[in-house]
Amino acid sequence: MVASAYGLCLFVFYTISAATPTVDVELVMGKRAPLTAPQEWGQRLAAAGFRRVSIRGSRPDDQLEIHNAGTAARPIYRVTGYLNEDGSITLPPRDPFTPRDAEGLARWVLDLKLADPIEPTARPSTFGLTPHRLNQVTTDLKKEVRQSTLGADPTQLVKQLAGQLAYPLKADDAARDALREAPPVQDELQGISLGTALAATLRPAGLVMRPQLHEGRLSYAVRDSRDSEEHWPVGWPSSKAPGRLIPGLLQREQTQAIKVSLASAVQELAARIGVPVLWDHNSLARRRIEPQRRLVLIRLKKTHTAALLKEILRQVHMQYEVRLDESDQPFLWLTTFPGL
Repeated sequence: MVASAYGLCLFVFYTISAATPTVDVELVMGKRAPLTAPQEWGQRLAAAGFRRVSIRGSRPDDQLEIHNAGTAARPIYRVTGYLNEDGSITLPPRDPFTPRDAEGLARWVLDLKLADPIEPTARPSTFGLTPHRLNQVTTDLKKEVRQSTLGADPTQLVKQLAGQLAYPLKADDAARDALREAPPVQDELQGISLGTALAATLRPAGLVMRPQLHEGRLSYAVRDSRDSEEHWPVGWPSSKAPGRLIPGLLQREQTQAIKVSLASAVQELAARIGVPVLWDHNSLARRRIEPQRRLVLIRLKKTHTAALLKEILRQVHMQYEVRLDESDQPFLWLTTFPGL
């Protein structure tokens, strides 16, 4: 009788494990968790139906999660849970288990195996986000800035731009103070995508933005640039040649000998080739370059727009880059030479 029941149990277990997903678990162990807990829980979790069990120390970005490292047809679920200081564990979304909850733990594993398959996901990469989450962020940030921004109050502009986002923009008191003390916006960002526009608006205040995922919810954090190694940039580089991205850079120019302000020269050229211009105001401030006051010499010659722009900027130890916003729209990024 006992042998028959035991055999039936083995048969049922074998059928489920062959026909349903496999489940691995990684427990994050807190500093005050009992020293004997890892070994004890390793045995309990294996008995409950987890294929592989690992236990490690905590990291700042740890969170409860389940992701599919396999395929939709053959899921391999990787579960991240917590080993608590009282010896209990917590599994996603926030299910607690004590050492006596063997039946409940086995049911949790079985429910996961029998549930509708979770779409495959990749390991977190940029900003600690999976490709799927990063795509959600990029889609949100590629919306176009609708209003004129030149001369706008930075605090008010950030609020207006944040109102177009699908996910909340969060700033602490220090970030809000820095934004209030920043000068009026010096670039026209109308038509630029939100991600690039926000990064450009925050940068002169010494602030950066980065997307984050907390308890399954996306948001954007505004921080001091010195406290964040990874942040959303003012546009993205491209592997394509500048002339392919902006054909107007290759057009011929007939110039007259004249001295004009750096700002006037750049604005004239940008209008001819039809692209937005964003200035690296931080690097300009460090080099004490004021585009409205700094004069540049334009010589009498025939040349390409790209060569003319390069010559104008070189006079003030500057250069241009062609960058793309989140909608792959090109713009000119004007900055100082590296190392200056």
